[in-house]
Amino acid sequence: MNVIVAIIAGVVGTAAMIVTIMVGPAVVDMSRLDVTIFVGTAFTPDERRARAVGWLILSFNGSVLAIICALLWEAGFGSATWLWGLIFGAVLGIVTVLLLPLMMRIHPRAEEKPAWPARVIALSMWLGHLVYGLVVALIYGALS
Repeated sequence: MNVIVAIIAGVVGTAAMIVTIMVGPAVVDMSRLDVTIFVGTAFTPDERRARAVGWLILSFNGSVLAIICALLWEAGFGSATWLWGLIFGAVLGIVTVLLLPLMMRIHPRAEEKPAWPARVIALSMWLGHLVYGLVVALIYGALS
């Protein structure tokens, strides 16, 4: 297994996921959904710092998940192909969407009502994770 390639794939996949989640609501004529600020404001109320902290946390998590994915592929469970990337992303997206209500309850700014309907948030998150899985698989498959 190539850990460096997995980390690169995880960071690039995370960036693609974040862009997808941010752009998703705009497609249905809503303001963008900044997941980096959501994650970062769990640690700091300052929006500028929150965005940086959010990017770091999401990139770290994306790298760890990409390493896990690479380990699974190297062990013979699936392969680094577009189909397995979409499967991994779909499962990861479903888990994330199922955990969203819990995250909203424990987040320090949970009392703030989201500006988007729950279905838009859930769909954006799920699509973002599909893109993440696809990008991770394609990059890992091409570079390892």
